[in-house]
Amino acid sequence: MRETKSFTEDDSIDLEELTKASSKPKPTEHDIDVVMAVAQKSSFSSRGDNKRKVRKRSPYVIQKNIKMRIGMPELLADVTTAVGSGSDQETLERAILALIEKENLDDIKVTYQKLIAS
Repeated sequence: MRETKSFTEDDSIDLEELTKASSKPKPTEHDIDVVMAVAQKSSFSSRGDNKRKVRKRSPYVIQKNIKMRIGMPELLADVTTAVGSGSDQETLERAILALIEKENLDDIKVTYQKLIAS
Protein backbone atom coordinates (compact mmCIF):
# COMPACT_ATOMS: atom_id res chain seq x y z
CA MET A 1 0.00 0.00 0.00
CA ARG A 2 1.17 3.51 -0.78
CA GLU A 3 2.16 5.81 2.01
CA THR A 4 0.18 9.06 2.17
CA LYS A 5 2.12 12.23 2.63
CA SER A 6 0.97 15.16 4.67
CA PHE A 7 2.34 18.43 5.93
CA THR A 8 3.26 18.94 9.51
CA GLU A 9 3.58 22.17 11.44
CA ASP A 10 7.33 22.13 10.84
CA ASP A 11 7.00 22.02 7.05
CA SER A 12 6.92 25.38 5.32
CA ILE A 13 5.97 26.24 1.77
CA ASP A 14 7.17 29.34 -0.04
CA LEU A 15 4.00 30.56 -1.76
CA GLU A 16 5.73 33.53 -3.41
CA GLU A 17 7.39 31.18 -5.83
CA LEU A 18 4.00 29.86 -6.92
CA THR A 19 2.34 33.25 -7.25
CA LYS A 20 5.01 35.02 -9.29
CA ALA A 21 3.79 36.62 -12.48
CA SER A 22 5.15 35.55 -15.81
CA SER A 23 8.67 36.76 -16.45
CA LYS A 24 7.88 37.23 -20.14
CA PRO A 25 8.63 40.84 -21.13
CA LYS A 26 5.81 42.95 -22.51
CA PRO A 27 6.15 43.90 -26.18
CA THR A 28 7.34 47.42 -26.83
CA GLU A 29 5.62 49.87 -29.16
CA HIS A 30 8.36 49.25 -31.73
CA ASP A 31 7.79 45.47 -31.59
CA ILE A 32 4.06 45.96 -32.16
CA ASP A 33 4.72 48.26 -35.14
CA VAL A 34 7.10 45.72 -36.70
CA VAL A 35 4.57 42.91 -36.32
CA MET A 36 1.81 45.08 -37.82
CA ALA A 37 4.01 45.97 -40.81
CA VAL A 38 4.84 42.32 -41.48
CA ALA A 39 1.17 41.38 -41.16
CA GLN A 40 0.13 44.04 -43.66
CA LYS A 41 2.74 42.88 -46.17
CA SER A 42 1.51 39.30 -45.92
CA SER A 43 -2.14 40.47 -46.16
CA PHE A 44 -2.97 38.93 -42.80
CA SER A 45 -6.44 39.89 -41.66
CA SER A 46 -6.43 41.03 -38.07
CA ARG A 47 -8.77 39.34 -35.61
CA GLY A 48 -8.40 42.07 -33.02
CA ASP A 49 -10.44 45.24 -32.58
CA ASN A 50 -13.18 44.07 -34.93
CA LYS A 51 -16.38 45.91 -34.25
CA ARG A 52 -19.45 43.76 -34.39
CA LYS A 53 -22.09 44.75 -36.87
CA VAL A 54 -25.22 45.84 -35.09
CA ARG A 55 -28.25 44.17 -36.58
CA LYS A 56 -31.66 45.74 -36.41
CA ARG A 57 -33.79 43.79 -33.98
CA SER A 58 -36.59 41.86 -35.63
CA PRO A 59 -40.13 42.76 -34.60
CA TYR A 60 -40.97 39.04 -34.82
CA VAL A 61 -40.07 37.87 -31.32
CA ILE A 62 -43.06 35.71 -30.38
CA GLN A 63 -43.14 32.20 -31.79
CA LYS A 64 -46.50 30.60 -32.54
CA ASN A 65 -46.25 27.00 -33.65
CA ILE A 66 -49.29 26.05 -35.68
CA LYS A 67 -50.18 22.85 -37.47
CA MET A 68 -50.72 23.19 -41.20
CA ARG A 69 -52.08 20.94 -43.87
CA ILE A 70 -49.59 19.13 -46.07
CA GLY A 71 -48.35 21.53 -48.73
CA MET A 72 -49.36 24.73 -46.91
CA PRO A 73 -45.81 25.78 -45.94
CA GLU A 74 -44.78 25.57 -49.59
CA LEU A 75 -47.91 27.46 -50.65
CA LEU A 76 -47.15 30.18 -48.10
CA ALA A 77 -43.62 30.48 -49.48
CA ASP A 78 -45.00 30.73 -53.04
CA VAL A 79 -47.47 33.46 -52.00
CA THR A 80 -44.67 35.32 -50.21
CA THR A 81 -42.57 35.27 -53.37
CA ALA A 82 -45.50 36.19 -55.63
CA VAL A 83 -46.57 39.24 -53.61
CA GLY A 84 -42.97 40.35 -53.01
CA SER A 85 -43.23 40.16 -49.26
CA GLY A 86 -40.04 40.16 -47.21
CA SER A 87 -40.93 37.06 -45.21
CA ASP A 88 -43.65 34.55 -44.43
CA GLN A 89 -44.39 36.48 -41.24
CA GLU A 90 -45.06 39.64 -43.23
CA THR A 91 -47.31 37.72 -45.63
CA LEU A 92 -49.35 36.35 -42.73
CA GLU A 93 -49.71 39.86 -41.27
CA ARG A 94 -50.95 41.16 -44.60
CA ALA A 95 -53.42 38.26 -44.87
CA ILE A 96 -54.74 38.96 -41.37
CA LEU A 97 -55.24 42.63 -42.28
CA ALA A 98 -57.10 41.64 -45.46
CA LEU A 99 -59.39 39.35 -43.45
CA ILE A 100 -60.01 42.08 -40.85
CA GLU A 101 -60.93 44.57 -43.59
CA LYS A 102 -63.12 42.06 -45.46
CA GLU A 103 -65.11 41.24 -42.31
CA ASN A 104 -65.33 44.94 -41.26
CA LEU A 105 -63.80 44.31 -37.84
CA ASP A 106 -62.95 47.94 -37.09
CA ASP A 107 -62.19 47.47 -33.38
CA ILE A 108 -59.72 44.67 -34.17
CA LYS A 109 -58.22 46.78 -36.96
CA VAL A 110 -57.34 49.49 -34.41
CA THR A 111 -55.51 46.88 -32.32
CA TYR A 112 -53.77 45.59 -35.46
CA GLN A 113 -52.61 49.11 -36.42
CA LYS A 114 -51.19 49.67 -32.91
CA LEU A 115 -49.25 46.42 -33.08
CA ILE A 116 -47.80 47.19 -36.51
CA ALA A 117 -46.89 50.78 -35.56
CA SER A 118 -44.73 49.71 -32.62
